[in-house]
Amino acid sequence: MSKRPIFPLLVAGVTGILSGVYIFKPLLDNQPPSADQPTNVRSNETVPSPNPQQPSDGTGTATPQRAEALSQNAGAKSK
Repeated sequence: MSKRPIFPLLVAGVTGILSGVYIFKPLLDNQPPSADQPTNVRSNETVPSPNPQQPSDGTGTATPQRAEALSQNAGAKSK
């Protein structure tokens, strides 16, 4: 067996673990919940679309109010 003391190895290991926790804990806390964890969103609630051009109702078509707003915005941009 080696005659090197084990204490420096333990200090280096603990330092590496603690620095990893310090560095990556904020990133892990900001992660969205994974698919196997339940969420608090009820199935009948609508979730706002992250893309304002896409409707959030899940049908793939814009609602009449949304279509009107989009056409007004398009007309305003072309002027």
